[in-house]
Order: sequence, then C-alpha cells, then structure tokens
Amino acid sequence: MTKPTKQLLGMLDELISDLSGPLAADDREEGWDDDMRDEMRQNVVGLRARLRAGRGPAHGEPHHLVRWLGYDGVVRGPLVSRFADVQRKLRDEYSMENGTAS
Repeated sequence: MTKPTKQLLGMLDELISDLSGPLAADDREEGWDDDMRDEMRQNVVGLRARLRAGRGPAHGEPHHLVRWLGYDGVVRGPLVSRFADVQRKLRDEYSMENGTAS
C-alpha cells in the first residue's frame, strides 16, 4: 500500500483543525451542527491514522466523502469545499492502486 504524500497529510491536518474548533456561521447556515462536526472529525482522524499506517483509505473514501455529507443534508459551504479537496487528492493518490479509475 502506498504511503500518503505530505501534501495529503497536511490537507487532512488542516481539515482536522477546522473540525476541532467552533463551526463558522457559513457552515452552520449550510446545515452543519456540532454533532456532525464531531462525527466527521473522528472519521478524518481515523482516515489519517490508516493512511499513516500504510493501510490506505477505507472502501469508498476516495470517491464518496462529499456524497456522505450530502446524504446528511450538507452540500455547500467552506467545510464541504475542504472535504472535496481532500476527496480529489485521495482519489488521485489511491484510485489506481485499487484498480479503479478516478
């Protein structure tokens, strides 16, 4: 399994940091609440730990992070944009390794 790039780890660190503080008004207006923020922070922390351990992303993460947010009713806003950036980077780094095209 490929180790993640420093760029991807940095993006995950920034997202974890964003999810560790209070939600911005823009994100709250788009449907984020504290419970969702905490749940997604734990998911990103777990993703980062798996990548650093060389295990790669869980099934679906390179393709569905933003879709999962949409399922919870959040489709726009600064945090969604950050998740989209991470999803693109995950797909770039891990899709071909799993035999799927991006």
